[in-house]
Amino acid sequence: SRLLRLSRLARDFSERFRVRPGHRKIVLLLLTLVSAMHIFACIFWRIKKDFSTREEIDAFLASHNLGSTTADAYIACMYFVCTVFTTVGFGDIAAVNNAERLFCIFMMCSAACVFGMIMSELHEIFAVTNARSRELDDQMESVMAILKGNGVPPHVERRLNKWMRFQFDERLTDKKSNDLMRLLPTALRELLAGTYYYGGMFSKVLLLDYIPDDEDSKYLRRRLLAEMMIKTKSSYYIAGTLIANSNDMADSIHIVSSGSVGIVLPRGKRARRRDQRQSSSHDRKPVKILYTKDTFGETSLLGDTRWGGLWGIQADFVAMTNCKIVSVQTSEILGVIREKAYFAGVQRIFDYLSKVRERNSIDDDNDNTQSAQATFFWIICARQLLSRDR
Repeated sequence: SRLLRLSRLARDFSERFRVRPGHRKIVLLLLTLVSAMHIFACIFWRIKKDFSTREEIDAFLASHNLGSTTADAYIACMYFVCTVFTTVGFGDIAAVNNAERLFCIFMMCSAACVFGMIMSELHEIFAVTNARSRELDDQMESVMAILKGNGVPPHVERRLNKWMRFQFDERLTDKKSNDLMRLLPTALRELLAGTYYYGGMFSKVLLLDYIPDDEDSKYLRRRLLAEMMIKTKSSYYIAGTLIANSNDMADSIHIVSSGSVGIVLPRGKRARRRDQRQSSSHDRKPVKILYTKDTFGETSLLGDTRWGGLWGIQADFVAMTNCKIVSVQTSEILGVIREKAYFAGVQRIFDYLSKVRERNSIDDDNDNTQSAQATFFWIICARQLLSRDR
């Protein structure tokens, strides 16, 4: 009963502290091994007491420098069982009568089975754990062979290797997340969506903050987030590439899942054509950096076609580092809201915010829009003046 309670305690501990399945399995295997050794040690001592005289037991304890306490006897028996299970077999403790010999035969056969099972399980755990790194190593080895065969410079090789490792890890994470979402029933998907809002991917989507905090509205928010999670798509960008062009209409919500993104004010036509030829914008200084969970393009839900609409400006968005962007099409979100009657309250909120945005875009006295635009443009003016002084 104590062993069963110990196993339940270990299971509860792993669930409470979110121990990984592989680590939990290793702990359970070790508990199984220790439990089996404990049982065999107790049985061995019981047999020795039942089939040996008092003088033989005293001689056994004295020959191994053991006292007459139960703890001393248990340590000696546990030591003997451990040598059998690990196939070490020092020989300092051995069976001395037929009952002990028969038990040792049974124990050695059982130990071989238990130890073999444990080694097989450990091999499977480590194989699964190392499968990811082996797959990446195989890809990297084939790429390295191609690069070296074509005389690619070392700095380009390092950049390519860094990108491949980044993309491999992120794609594997995406696959696991998508598989999980497909397996979950609607209720659990909505529950997971709620956690994604309060501490995860959607925690900085400001438009969702306008949905009230009462219980009914929280339920609608979770359902909307569950729909958004299913429709998310991931894109990967190498450092310096253009993610969103200010000349293009904003048609989706972009969330920075990893890496960093810079907000860059548009350049002239000649400089823009040069950027497009070079397929890079890394030389442009950002006025603001977006990090993990930050968003842009979300005001497209309100009819604002500017990627920088949240800040009241036209802007380009450039990958400052290798980054992963999770996006949801605006048309898909609005389609879900309009098709399903229980999202009528969310539709009214978005309609109201859209009217407020249109009114503020006409009203030149709007402080929020004026201050947002002024902040960005004053930064640019200051940088231009500093560059002239140099």
